[in-house]
Amino acid sequence: MRLSAAKIVSAMAIASVAVLGAQYAGAVPNAEGHSAQPDIPAIRNIAHLYTTTDTGGTGQVLYDIPTLPNGVYLATLTANFFPQGTPDAPETFSCYLLKDGLMRAQSTSSSTYTSGFYVGVNAVNTIKVTAGSSVQVGCGLADGATWTYGTRTLQVDITRLDGLIAGSLAKQKQTLEPSAVATH
Repeated sequence: MRLSAAKIVSAMAIASVAVLGAQYAGAVPNAEGHSAQPDIPAIRNIAHLYTTTDTGGTGQVLYDIPTLPNGVYLATLTANFFPQGTPDAPETFSCYLLKDGLMRAQSTSSSTYTSGFYVGVNAVNTIKVTAGSSVQVGCGLADGATWTYGTRTLQVDITRLDGLIAGSLAKQKQTLEPSAVATH
């Protein structure tokens, strides 16, 4: 029986997959995202997704994020609100992320109508969680009025990252003409 090159390559590929599958078959990550086998790398970039079933609130409403393992995380939040306000008296909605009581991210949007598009907010930043860190998110109106979420209640996504390298930004040495600033 004569075997073609394509059949030989196919048989080798199937055998290779079988060997790799057998090698990694027991590599199930534990609760911390680490492999049960020491030679298998830990699963990285695990996302923790939190949301609320609340329909709204009065003034500012604060939510606690459950304790996270130590590490660096990318934290994002999103929500939208049923519009309220008028052109003469706009309402300003905001959602924000606090770490250890300090503002880490915030998004604010104003509404001047009581119908139409929902008022959306989105914010993002990195945070470093250590033992004893607290992470909270809040949403609401600064004036203490009652508000209602729209089609997207508060959703927070906190994704574990492999690390963080911080850098600094240098102020640009070139000065721009006032007319050039308006076009940027």
